[in-house]
Amino acid sequence: MKYYKIKLEHDNRRRSDGSILIGNELYTEKEMLKYKIPFSWADLVNVKPQEKYWFFGARLSIYYPRPTAEF
Repeated sequence: MKYYKIKLEHDNRRRSDGSILIGNELYTEKEMLKYKIPFSWADLVNVKPQEKYWFFGARLSIYYPRPTAEF
């Protein structure tokens, strides 16, 4: 299935509804339009349903590492 993966340089940016974007989070095209996320902030990826998971409300792929906090 086609998803848009948020680029890491746009991690912690605000969405139109006030929530923040998470680097490597996956969005469908319909969600990108709904939340008014610019398509230039994401890369188009193809992820099978069994290769994705939810982590604290964010849809992620098992092949893209979770962003790590930098201290």
